[in-house]
Amino acid sequence: MAREPDWEALSELQFLLYNRIADSLNAALTSIALSDMPEAQDKPPGFWKNRATAKIANVLNLFTAWSYLIRFKMGESIPERAIRPFPVNDLLAWLGSQLQLTPTPSVPSNPQLHANRETLQEALLLLHSAAYTQGTNVRLGLEASDQGVWFRIQFARLRPLPASYDDLLASFGSHWRAKDTVFELTHARDFVRLNGCEVTLNTHEQIGEFAFFVYSVKAFKARAMAAAAVAATTPTPVPTAPQAAAPSPAPAPTPAPAATRSLDEITPPSLAMLRPPRAMSAEGQVSPVEPDETAPKPGHSAETKLSRPTTTEPETLIVTVKIPGPKPPDILRTPPASTSNVALTRETQHTPPVSSAPAPAENTDAAARESESSPHEEKP
Repeated sequence: MAREPDWEALSELQFLLYNRIADSLNAALTSIALSDMPEAQDKPPGFWKNRATAKIANVLNLFTAWSYLIRFKMGESIPERAIRPFPVNDLLAWLGSQLQLTPTPSVPSNPQLHANRETLQEALLLLHSAAYTQGTNVRLGLEASDQGVWFRIQFARLRPLPASYDDLLASFGSHWRAKDTVFELTHARDFVRLNGCEVTLNTHEQIGEFAFFVYSVKAFKARAMAAAAVAATTPTPVPTAPQAAAPSPAPAPTPAPAATRSLDEITPPSLAMLRPPRAMSAEGQVSPVEPDETAPKPGHSAETKLSRPTTTEPETLIVTVKIPGPKPPDILRTPPASTSNVALTRETQHTPPVSSAPAPAENTDAAARESESSPHEEKP
């Protein structure tokens, strides 16, 4: 066991059951011993054997009933195999023998009851014992019908009784005899409930009684068939299948970054957006130069420029500049450098510079203005 037993509760149970168990076992042993003695042979044949068997059966019934009660208190239900139909007069004969009732009670119709016999026997014994604490002249009353049998433990009450069975349980004090009575009444009701019944406390003038009703086999089958018919006519709700959720629209594709986009996806800018570089002719006029389509385009990122290869041949711009200067001495007879050809070469590489090409044209414009402001000198 994982924990310490409740010894106080076990003591109360031992006080209630010990005498019953011990008395039955001692009577069984005595009967077995007397069956072999010559002086005890005045009894009918098999008398001592039957007596020993009955006493041992009483102990077995007691243990069976309390075992079912323990399972019931633990939240389980009584096994179906334990509920066996039995004639009510068999139960009454056993009860009359235990309580020494004279005459032995019986029911003329002797209906078959649908219940567990061991637990009903234990409930009747406990209620009969507790009734002596509430009055005198305790007796067993019976009321049979086609539906079942009423069991009534009646007594002449000594004082007014509470209105209900629960109120009676709450009315006892702390005396040990009162605690024993509460123990008997509480577990007698548990044994009755285990069979699907309920104990009630009734009062009729000066008579009080503990009563409960047990269904007959015939009535129990009729109730079961009626319940099955009601269940068959009641339409069972068909669970509806959950509706499929509407498909969510596919998300729009996210555009790839500029560095990973292919050249076919890049829209080249219009040629009107490009400003062609200017070139200065010898006469001081500015002549446009055809735009270089391989040059970096404005509006594109540096990554786009790097990913745009080109194989265009180098392009040469020729600018003629007239350089003024003093007349050289005659002794040198060196022809003055009247003009010089300055070749500006621009090559478009695979990685072009970020700045655009018109910068050399601005220097050429300045040289042309300087040439126009100075007087023209003729060659010697």
